[in-house]
Amino acid sequence: MADRSYRTTDRRDSRSGRKTCRRRPHPLGNGFAGLEIDDPDWAASELRILDQELDEAFAAFANAKAVILDMSNNRGGYDEIARRLAARFSDAPFHAYNLSADGDGLEPLAKIIEPEPDHRFTGPVYLLTSDVTVSGGEIATLSLRQLPNVTQVGQPTRGAFSTPLAKILPNGWIVELANETFSAPDGEVFAGRGIPPQKPLDVFSEADPVASHGDAIRAIVALIRETDD
Repeated sequence: MADRSYRTTDRRDSRSGRKTCRRRPHPLGNGFAGLEIDDPDWAASELRILDQELDEAFAAFANAKAVILDMSNNRGGYDEIARRLAARFSDAPFHAYNLSADGDGLEPLAKIIEPEPDHRFTGPVYLLTSDVTVSGGEIATLSLRQLPNVTQVGQPTRGAFSTPLAKILPNGWIVELANETFSAPDGEVFAGRGIPPQKPLDVFSEADPVASHGDAIRAIVALIRETDD
């Protein structure tokens, strides 16, 4: 059995949301150690591939009457991906949300999203969420909710926005704390309670989560057809 392990984790600057490049060992105890690596080249590669995939997708439904954006099972990820997704559904810059780091004494930083210049969709969008819409998925939801063409449908999101701040305890354990506050442009905070939908709809029922998810999609399709008529 190996007596040393290496762990790769991602960290962001809490104010800019950008990746930073840090390499530092983590003593994990019992003969184990970890290595934290933040690589900005990794982020650039991820975003380049994302843009390619989104270009193809948005070109495919450029003439669609409406789009269903299913984020009901989204466990989160890189904030920049959330913002780039939201940028595809607007034709003008918009105030997506505010970000502050707890205890830094600074005013909240307003996150402004610039629209994607080429492939985008500005028609009706139905954003499907649930309590499995978490973290980065909620940042995308909060951003998209600021657009007049987006309607959030489904269940409230989880209410867990912040990137964890990791600290090493004297005994070698690692504790992670939420140290960021995300708020809507009007200052409303949804941490701990989630972002409520504008149109409530059961998405994942305890009795049959798979079937109920399908029913939710069909209900949105019916809503789109009714609106179109």
